[in-house]
Amino acid sequence: MKRIFSFALSALLAIVFTTAHAQQNIFIWKDGNISVKSVADIDSITTSVGSWLFDIHTSAPTSVTTNTLEASVTVSYADNVQSLSQTLEVGVCFSSRKATPAYTDERKRLGTSVRSYDFTLSDLDPGTTYYYRGYVKLGDEVFYGNVKSITTFGEKPFYYMVGELTGWSTSNKDFAFYPESNTVHSYTAQFTGDLKIWMKDDFGNWDTAYGAIFEGDDSESGPLTQSGACAIVCPEPGAYYTLTVDFANMSYKWTKVADQNPTTYYSVSLIGGFNGWTEDYDLTQVIPHNWHTVLTLQSATELKFRANHCWEVDWGDDGGDINKKEYGKSSIRGGNINCTAGTYDVFFNDITGEYLFVVK
Repeated sequence: MKRIFSFALSALLAIVFTTAHAQQNIFIWKDGNISVKSVADIDSITTSVGSWLFDIHTSAPTSVTTNTLEASVTVSYADNVQSLSQTLEVGVCFSSRKATPAYTDERKRLGTSVRSYDFTLSDLDPGTTYYYRGYVKLGDEVFYGNVKSITTFGEKPFYYMVGELTGWSTSNKDFAFYPESNTVHSYTAQFTGDLKIWMKDDFGNWDTAYGAIFEGDDSESGPLTQSGACAIVCPEPGAYYTLTVDFANMSYKWTKVADQNPTTYYSVSLIGGFNGWTEDYDLTQVIPHNWHTVLTLQSATELKFRANHCWEVDWGDDGGDINKKEYGKSSIRGGNINCTAGTYDVFFNDITGEYLFVVK
């Protein structure tokens, strides 16, 4: 009579495989003992596998640029395992925020065979440390290789608004866009007029300003140009909108904020180990809901943003680390943000929770 086996991972590890001295069998390892069952005697089995099936090696990088990384992942069977009957997924996972990246982070699938793979990770942020490692996914379980890390070359691009909100000033750098990635940046505010955009290194140069192609175009989206640019026009002046700009695809779009009456605060400040978690370091509200200050830290610290000099509303970012990524999106009651010593332009939006630390 055939039997149905169902085992929890904590109790055993089981898998169908072929060895050099056996035909296809079910090898069951339980409490340090191995038993063998013929496939012909079993209707079904719930399987789990152990990392002892694979050797996964992640190589050091072979090439690094401002936005790419080249390396390799090699997967081989452990000793005495010839093959597996299940289909594998081999890939590499990577993160700029976690020192031990996982399958649920960014990843690139490489193949389904047990062999070596060369890979290239693209669209990385310049001047950013990334952690990466190979993985094998078998069924619902994922097994990992060793972790490697690199830092891409170059300085990250930052972008600033110039327009009616800034008085069209060629020296006012209080209005930095908040990065969502290396190439996508956004700004949320009550827009009252037109604007253009300068890259940090080109600030004040009208010839290199980004803007719309067509004069007076108040469409909700459109193409972006850096040649003879016209002002970008808000579709509904006086309303709260998010302007999102994609510098890779040279486009922009407007998204109306759902809550047109966002909560207002009389102050937003920084508080942390650098001031003993007792003294508020105030930011200046440059326009409603957007804040800026210059912060000098003598040593590394943890910090948060908070409203109205009390703990009723505070913003943090679980895993936020300015040394790894200068920007992020905080949440109310979020974790402390790590920050290294230095002098920074600090920007914060109390509607979105976005923050940015630009080294001066």
